[in-house]
Amino acid sequence: MYLVLLILAILPGSLIAFWIYRQDKHAPEPHRRLALCFFYGVLTTIAAGTLEVLGKNLLLGLHSNIFHFSKLSFLLIYSIMVISLIEELVKFLVLRYHIYPKEDFDEPIDGIVYAVMIGMGFATAENILYVFSTKNIDHAMYIALLRMFTAVPAHASFAILMGYFVGMAKFANYTQRFSLKLKGLLSAILAHGLYDFYLFYGNSSPDTLWLSYLAFVVLLIAVILSMIMISKRKKEVLTKQDFRSSVDKNVNKPDILDYM
Repeated sequence: MYLVLLILAILPGSLIAFWIYRQDKHAPEPHRRLALCFFYGVLTTIAAGTLEVLGKNLLLGLHSNIFHFSKLSFLLIYSIMVISLIEELVKFLVLRYHIYPKEDFDEPIDGIVYAVMIGMGFATAENILYVFSTKNIDHAMYIALLRMFTAVPAHASFAILMGYFVGMAKFANYTQRFSLKLKGLLSAILAHGLYDFYLFYGNSSPDTLWLSYLAFVVLLIAVILSMIMISKRKKEVLTKQDFRSSVDKNVNKPDILDYM
């Protein structure tokens, strides 16, 4: 039974990663680099988990000693400024500073492909932790099946939002790169934060349970946007050589903000 649970925890992220890989038919990415991105995504759960504990303790301290937040305010800040900000930022840092400079990142859709690989590594590791956090087999099975259709696709959608804009930034004029990368990071943080907030606040009381369904509305919107973004990238008529030349054109025009 534990083997079944492990397979259910690993399967959704792996299938989404494979599906995304298949969308890049023009110039598929090297398998080794994709595997490394997935692995780095797994490792980011360690950094994220540590920072989230520190962030939660800090927020609790501010709540107890200074601000005395309402439940709504506390959960909104916790969802966006702690959970979402930290998780999306650690994934963004891998994408931006490990993958973005590589020559293999040679067309805009690669931003989506690499972002999703990192995101699915993170989501798979998180899935395993959640599934095996309970000793009740039935509950573990419920968690695995529920997250297969919610949390894992959500992480994929947030990654696509981020990767779409980071992919644009790689081939944009140097004056636009910073704003595009920032837009990718912020869009992922916002979508992730709202998704978590509606889940946390909705499940905090029987009276607000109906709000948890808004999380699925956020997820649906994120999935639809993701499909549109992937479709747009796939329909682009520019060739790999055109993209390469657009990078070469701007490579000697660094901007101080481009170091983000």
